[in-house]
Amino acid sequence: MELKTAIEKALKESKKRNFTQSVELAVSLKHVDFKKAEFKFTEEIPLPHGRGKDVKIGVFGNIEMLKKAKDLGLSAFSADDLDKFEKNKRKSRKVIREHEYFLSQPDMMIKIGKVLGATLGPKGKMPKPVPPKADIRPIVARLQKSVRIRLRDQPVIHAPFGVESMPIEQLVANGTTLLSTIEKKLPAGKDNIARVFVKTTMGKAVNLHERVEAEKSE
Repeated sequence: MELKTAIEKALKESKKRNFTQSVELAVSLKHVDFKKAEFKFTEEIPLPHGRGKDVKIGVFGNIEMLKKAKDLGLSAFSADDLDKFEKNKRKSRKVIREHEYFLSQPDMMIKIGKVLGATLGPKGKMPKPVPPKADIRPIVARLQKSVRIRLRDQPVIHAPFGVESMPIEQLVANGTTLLSTIEKKLPAGKDNIARVFVKTTMGKAVNLHERVEAEKSE
């Protein structure tokens, strides 16, 4: 089954919800050995047509850097906020859960690691260090269009590549970019892929191998 056909089927079979659902890719892997470093990676993939919705980004920095963040509509966190997170673990977990990406000026990275590293690290959300005087606009623009894929200890990769309201051509382009990047990251490429599924947030998964398997069984 072609990716376009799978996306169309997933959208058609998905019940209408009171929110805009994401369209997601799930890639089941085979011949995976997590003892080898090449099977553990985190990658941010810019999608040609973006994600179809805003991505929440947080910035840790000084007054100058935080002003830049606020001007761009981003969440801004100071050293004082880190002290508050250290005392309120529940609040810190909520902030981490609500944000997709984080940026930070380099001299705050050690403290961030100490206060939030135990939660940020396993989720692949450790901040990207950015010099205080750097223009963060191009970095933010790239992250807004990106999705994170992560392979760590389970032989499956999940990632959204758009929302159900996007034109089908844009979803196909985004999904193709995502799948081809995953193939390039895997040591054996396509040979490491067992199954590929497309689904909406609450919808039924559509197997791209469905038609092939049906033909084999005849």
